[in-house]
Order: sequence, then C-alpha cells, then structure tokens
Amino acid sequence: MVGLNEGVAMFIVYGETNIGKKRLINQDAFAFGEQNEKTWIVVCDGLGGENAGEVASKTAVDCVSGFMKEHLASNLEHMEIKKTVIESVKSANEAVLKKASEDEKFSGMSTTIVSLIFFDGLLHIANVGDSRAYCVSNGVIEQLTKDHSVVQVLIDSGKISKKEAKKHPSKNCLIKVLGLDPDVEPSYACRQMSKEDKILVCTDGLHDRVAKKEIVSVLEEFGLKESVNELIDVALRHGGADNITVVLMGE
Repeated sequence: MVGLNEGVAMFIVYGETNIGKKRLINQDAFAFGEQNEKTWIVVCDGLGGENAGEVASKTAVDCVSGFMKEHLASNLEHMEIKKTVIESVKSANEAVLKKASEDEKFSGMSTTIVSLIFFDGLLHIANVGDSRAYCVSNGVIEQLTKDHSVVQVLIDSGKISKKEAKKHPSKNCLIKVLGLDPDVEPSYACRQMSKEDKILVCTDGLHDRVAKKEIVSVLEEFGLKESVNELIDVALRHGGADNITVVLMGE
C-alpha cells in the first residue's frame, strides 16, 4: 500500500501478524489504508478469556478502519487530523463496549490500540495500552507512544529504572485499555517526518522479546517488507511467547 503524501516522500506500508509459539489463538489485529492522500494504521492486542480478546481487537480494528474511511476528508487541517485520530480511538472503545454488552461471553473483554494518521509530513498518533509506535532513523530508535502500564507509572515516578521494568513482576499489568472505561482518554503524540524515518507499530509480542538494538539492526540490514518478516522471525527465535504483530511504514 502506498501513501502519496506530498512534501515528504512516497511511503509504503507492510504488515504481518503471527500467532507465536505458545498461544492457541491470535488475539492481535491490524489494518492500514489510504484515504484522500492520508495514510492510516491501526494495531490492536486483545485481552480476555477464550475468544473475547480476539473479538475485542477485531471489533476495534474494524471500527477504526470504517472511521478513517468516513472521516478522513480531503480538506482537513492538522488540528482536525489530531481530533480525528483521537476520536478514532474513542469510537473503537465505544464499539468494544457495545459488543461486550450484547453478549455476556464477551463481558470484560478489552484491547490495546495504536491509531495513527500520516499526512503532509506530520504523523499523528493516539494510543491506549502498551502496543507501541517507534520511529527508527539513522540508527536511532525512539518510542513515540506512552505505555499505560503499572511499570510506566513506576518509571515516571522514579521508583524503578527502565532496566528494572523489564523484569518487574507487574510489567504486563495495564492501567488503561479499550473496553472497560467509557470515558477512556488516549495519549496523543505528533511528529514531523523525514524521508529517512521508518515507523514501526507493534504489539508487545515484539517489543517485549526483541531489543531495540535488534530492531534497528534488522531495519538497517533489510528492506521494508523483508524487515517485517525478519522482526517476526527474531521474536519467534526469542521464544514467541505471545502473538506478534508488526506494521512498518517507510520509503
């Protein structure tokens, strides 16, 4: 898929998801597309027993996909795009809550989400949970999203270091997800893009298992499409304990 965003470059998006080696089902979901020269991506990691997590992530992704197609008009200014990406997440939250209310077997299901829109050199990102977006450029990787997790609160308060967080017993405990709070507020970030930048959107099946330096190494060695498959393979070689989803945007 090609995003024809004038002023920066022609960006291509590739994505894949993998069940991993330990899970019985894949509760990750993703989609991407282009609407009126605006490139959008959504990645979700479902949480919940049996099929509930799978349903939550698919519901959120389907909702955002439809939302983008409906709301990404040709004449949007950047402040309107900011509002659109935030509202896409809130709309997905409402969709997950509605789905759960219609069938008791889905009660309590939830999902993480990263939703982003790229247009005219600017990347707008909204997220809830611990799925992440990174920018990799000239050998440097930068996390663009903010985790909504217990360990992130501890890091922000200075009680633990980032190194300690990797082995903390609460490292997988989230404090904010879609599907539990009707008033959930996503985090938002905006970044100016250059043609050297590559944007990686992934679930914790990748970032929990693959070190940042390994991610950079893969992106420096392989092309965009090959990097998607190689990153998944690296996560599998590191045990593949969770579902793995990787979406890459770049030249």
